[in-house]
Amino acid sequence: MALRKKKMSAEAGTNRRLRQYELAERLGQFGHWYWPVDAEILIWSPELYRIHDVDPEQFETTVTNVFSTIVPVDRRNVRKSLVRAFRSKQDFGFEARIGLTNGGHRNVRTMGACEIDGSGKLRGIFGVTQDISNWRTAEDALAAARQRQIDFAEMSSDWLWEMGPDLCYTYISPQLEVVTGAPVNFYMGKTRREIIGEDLSLEMEMHLAWLDQHKPFRDFRFWSNTANGGRIYASISGKPVFDDAGTFMGYRGSGRDITKEEESHEALLKANRLMKAANKEKSDAMASLKEANAIMEEKAEELMRVQEKIRHTALHDPLTGIANRRFLDDRLDEWSARCKRSGGWLAALHIDLDRFKQINDTAGHAAGDALLVHVARTLEGTVRREDFVSRIGGDEFVVLCTGNEDQRVLSRIAERIIERTSEPFSFEGRECWYGASVGIAIAEGQDFDARELLVNADIALYRSKGNGRGRFEYFSESLQAEIVQAKRTADGIRAGLQRDEFVPFFQPQIDAATFEVIGFEALARWRHPTDGLLPPNDFLKIAEEMNTVAAIDRQILQKTVECYHKWTAKGLCIPRLSVNVSAKRLLEQDLIASLTDIDLPRDVLAFELLESIFLDNAEEQIAWNIDTLKEMGIDVELDDFGSGHASIISLVKLAPDAIKIDRELVATVLTDQARRNLVQSIVDIGKSLDVRVIAEGIECLDQAYVLREMGCDGLQGYFISMPLPAEDVPEFIRSWAVSAPKAVDNV
Repeated sequence: MALRKKKMSAEAGTNRRLRQYELAERLGQFGHWYWPVDAEILIWSPELYRIHDVDPEQFETTVTNVFSTIVPVDRRNVRKSLVRAFRSKQDFGFEARIGLTNGGHRNVRTMGACEIDGSGKLRGIFGVTQDISNWRTAEDALAAARQRQIDFAEMSSDWLWEMGPDLCYTYISPQLEVVTGAPVNFYMGKTRREIIGEDLSLEMEMHLAWLDQHKPFRDFRFWSNTANGGRIYASISGKPVFDDAGTFMGYRGSGRDITKEEESHEALLKANRLMKAANKEKSDAMASLKEANAIMEEKAEELMRVQEKIRHTALHDPLTGIANRRFLDDRLDEWSARCKRSGGWLAALHIDLDRFKQINDTAGHAAGDALLVHVARTLEGTVRREDFVSRIGGDEFVVLCTGNEDQRVLSRIAERIIERTSEPFSFEGRECWYGASVGIAIAEGQDFDARELLVNADIALYRSKGNGRGRFEYFSESLQAEIVQAKRTADGIRAGLQRDEFVPFFQPQIDAATFEVIGFEALARWRHPTDGLLPPNDFLKIAEEMNTVAAIDRQILQKTVECYHKWTAKGLCIPRLSVNVSAKRLLEQDLIASLTDIDLPRDVLAFELLESIFLDNAEEQIAWNIDTLKEMGIDVELDDFGSGHASIISLVKLAPDAIKIDRELVATVLTDQARRNLVQSIVDIGKSLDVRVIAEGIECLDQAYVLREMGCDGLQGYFISMPLPAEDVPEFIRSWAVSAPKAVDNV
């Protein structure tokens, strides 16, 4: 009876693992197959019938039938791939299209591996076929969107340009070549200073300094020689581009030819000189005097009209027609002086649009421009009649308010702005959803800096966007203190990297069955010169915003390798070392090259992925780096599995060597049956995919026994040891060998 129960339990476990594997295939849209070389029938998993759109009861998986499902124009390439595999007995892969019963087709990717017996003879081929139709559709849509963007740029009379973070030109539309006569390639890869040379005007020096400070600008005017020896006048506008972490990525902007405007202005000046000359010679003849006076009056009127137009252009945004930054500065000086003289308060509402970049990227710049005009009209219709609305660049607006009444009126204005900008904007029959975040700063009394008011509103806006967007925040002294502290930490991180202050601490990992030490995880710590030893929670968020996490990763890895050699020189056996690696580090194109000189035995080093959610839509560079790491003998482990950051898709794509169960699940495994069942499911998934399972956050011996009984391979947590400095690792290994709990069945 006991033997029968064990057999039934084993069969149930096998069925459960088969169901889990079928679930993984369905979620990943792939199926596996096997082709024995001495047979005409291929063995398919159930998911392959769905991918090929055939009935398992009616479709016989013969070689001929399988080939008949492939679109005819693709069959030859598929046959070539298989013939090469039979001859070379090496792994292969190809993409093809499968015809469907409704007349359409489905894109698939197939990967295969040859099965070789002991004598070197080919016994069969194992393979996996995945449905990649959605990927192909997305790639085609992206290519079409890019072509539309190019077409719009080529049809514009102005030219578009982009700079990288080094302020070198990375893109210029062809219209510039029509204006200057110089080929676009002449400008690519160069900075403005390199193109112009050393002979710079004061205005150009100020403009280049503006670029170095990563500030937006509009309608900067300058002249330049053309390729044929002539001269043109141009006006350019630009906006700095930052990524989600606030890192400067370059500039994006436009330019236009204003030669005719300048020539008109010079003609007016010339006419003025003629009028003065005519006035000096008025005594020569009354007729000539009258004629000169007539010309003078006519030119004077024309000059006044032009000057008024120039003044209006200088003070207003050419796209939306509302006040620009220059007009805002003038009005800010005027109102601040009035408040200091007559009392009352002055407030600035700094408004930044949410999802504007997505609208620009998906619907095009024409939609973005139309949205900016719509927002300008919305703001004018939302604020009070006496308030001042301006656009200071890109998708940013500032509203100036002044008054003597309750300052809570500012909250009501901000609420109305957020409410009305949350309504969809229609462009060419397409609804575009956007929103706005608002930062509010208030000044009053006799002693305040008007320019600082704008800075404070910008700080409040930064907090508003950081707290979830679509809301407003007021500036406060405590908020400014937080910004100052964040900057102090950021400066300290840069200095700490230069002074080599980031060090690894090592937390042991033990075998769940034997309680023997099987490795250490290297955890980053910062030896701050004044604040002492700091954990990642004190600096990692700011490091991510600064884009310096990858640099910290490199420093920790280098020191971990050095520690390994010191330990082994003392005769210690360190089976395994794991280090944390961010997704940004995996995006580096030189990652593999930087690891080629690492002096560690194969299979000792493992990389733990801290941002595994990124792998669900992994870029090609990440996928290539991960595959190459495995070929180099560097294991890949998925950290915090079960916390909501990783997924089954991540497991299937990544095929890690180990997964680490999140400490929050482990913490309640003795008291919460639901959490315990979830941990058991994770262990079962790992076993079904032949992946080692390590439990983090072990705090007592009972947890260790329970998790070992569930099937965990490794354990890590404070019960075993806190993270240790490198010099304490040898003593821990010696003492653990003596004092470790006995690996007996206590559960």
